[in-house]
Amino acid sequence: MIRHAVPYVAASDNCCCAIQTCGGLIPDSDCPDHGAKKEPVMAWHHADSPTCLEGQASRRERRTR
Repeated sequence: MIRHAVPYVAASDNCCCAIQTCGGLIPDSDCPDHGAKKEPVMAWHHADSPTCLEGQASRRERRTR
């Protein structure tokens, strides 16, 4: 199961992390926003967990408005 995270702070245009369908991301160690040098606070969850599914539903809902 893949763990990924939702950062508490918005990413800049320089973010090079892999964005997930729930809005979370898999941090890239070289990312200037989320990499090993920054290590920001993030809410971690597993793929297809209730948290992830809620995030996916929320993003779908926002796109249909």
